[in-house]
Amino acid sequence: MASQFQFGDVSPCRAKLKLCDCGCGGYPRGGDYMPGHEVHVIRALVDHVGSVRNLREVVEQYTGKTVDMSTVLESIDQDYHSTKARAVNHRQGKYK
Repeated sequence: MASQFQFGDVSPCRAKLKLCDCGCGGYPRGGDYMPGHEVHVIRALVDHVGSVRNLREVVEQYTGKTVDMSTVLESIDQDYHSTKARAVNHRQGKYK
């Protein structure tokens, strides 16, 4: 005989879900945070240590490694040039 589900029971599917680590009460799909909610944690960390520079120093001291900004800077540079090219094309009537 199959067990009957009663009101108030937690379904087996729901019991496996993990709450968002930011504390919002949401259930992320496959990660630790709801989309965009990791920013709340990063903001709290920055507020806790006083600045982004201080957070970087704390991370470097904890890991014993320098934070490598080269890939981030390359990405920012590529985004800048891509956006600039689209703006020039738009002004010249070349919509892409």
